[in-house]
Amino acid sequence: MVRRSPFSAIQPDARKLRESLEHIGCYVKGAPISDRFIVEFDDILWNHLAEDREVTLTRAWATDAVRRSVFKQGECREIEHYSTVPAPYVIMQRITIGLTAVLGRLNATANWRRRAMELWFGGEPATPIGEAAWSGRRECAEQPLCGPRQQQKSAPNG
Repeated sequence: MVRRSPFSAIQPDARKLRESLEHIGCYVKGAPISDRFIVEFDDILWNHLAEDREVTLTRAWATDAVRRSVFKQGECREIEHYSTVPAPYVIMQRITIGLTAVLGRLNATANWRRRAMELWFGGEPATPIGEAAWSGRRECAEQPLCGPRQQQKSAPNG
């Protein structure tokens, strides 16, 4: 199950992560599992964002991530009694799991952290597409018609 916000992979804080996830209903408040274990469980799907370097997502990584997080294999079994996916996050979970499988099958390599910083926090562009969009936003900001919709002047009645 997708629990961890990818933001916590970028700025990990075990206590804040646990409090946030309990607050939105992913974990039973005060469950007898350690903050560290919650972080380790959630790292299964987000650990590729932890370091500022290129990482290849492999089929083996994707398979392991899905088995451990969705099917609760291995050490993840003990978390099963204290966790759930709140209804508003079910679709996001499916997207994350599906994308994990696709990227693993493709052996996709990238600096996932930089891409996340660009997409979620407005960081510097990490890809050529990001660079084009970034420069497009700058150019658009300089154009009068890119800003708030200009009021059109009425044509004279004639």
